[in-house]
Amino acid sequence: MNGADAPHVLVIAGSDRLAYSGLEADLRHLDAFGIAGWGVTTARTVQSLDGFVSMDAVDAGTLDTELEAAFETCPDAVKIGMLFGADVVDRVADRIALARPSVVLDPVLASSSGQPLIDDAGRSVLLSRLVPLARLVTPNLEELSLLVPDIEDPADAARALCDRGAQAVLVKGGHAEPASTVEDVLVMADDIVRWSGPRLPGVVPRGTGCALATVVAAGLARGAELVDAVEAARAAVARGIEAAMSRGTRLLVLEAT
Repeated sequence: MNGADAPHVLVIAGSDRLAYSGLEADLRHLDAFGIAGWGVTTARTVQSLDGFVSMDAVDAGTLDTELEAAFETCPDAVKIGMLFGADVVDRVADRIALARPSVVLDPVLASSSGQPLIDDAGRSVLLSRLVPLARLVTPNLEELSLLVPDIEDPADAARALCDRGAQAVLVKGGHAEPASTVEDVLVMADDIVRWSGPRLPGVVPRGTGCALATVVAAGLARGAELVDAVEAARAAVARGIEAAMSRGTRLLVLEAT
């Protein structure tokens, strides 16, 4: 159980009742790290063990009520995941602009099976309103190519997001063409940090990108420097992936060290 004085992270994301990804998984990961987690649901999804099935947006009145209640708790950090459409992005951006917490923005644009999870208008508003409010943006390579379609080099594309106002961008390399190593690149205004590690054989558990962003937010809520928070989150997710593969499950379970 988390004590009353535990750091507090607000998660704004879609709901996955199986808790393999989305809001339920994020709250589970925060609890494992001793972080008090609150949630705001942007959409309700139906997912199978293998992937995405369907989704429905939460109505505007419910979303506004949840956001108002959530920001009364003064979160130490906010992790943002699936946002569904432009109206949802606008409403979230309005609250973030008022509260100004540390924001980790995981731009969930499509499911692993290719199902769009935000429309074109929503993606445009995300770029114009939420990216400038983000302490960190965490796209994978496919998401980065959709956000910055005219720049092929990942580091240069990440810098373009920084030029739009993001303080830093972590490009997740797990979706790169099959290779023996996976490289993640953290681009900041005045520095760039690269991490690489072995690509583990087997079926990767679901929700690894969501988990990485959530654990970074947990680190920031505890007052860690960004590079340290990213490094610790990468290590935690790598341990979780290895453990899930050894158990033969796609359910990612993280443990604090």
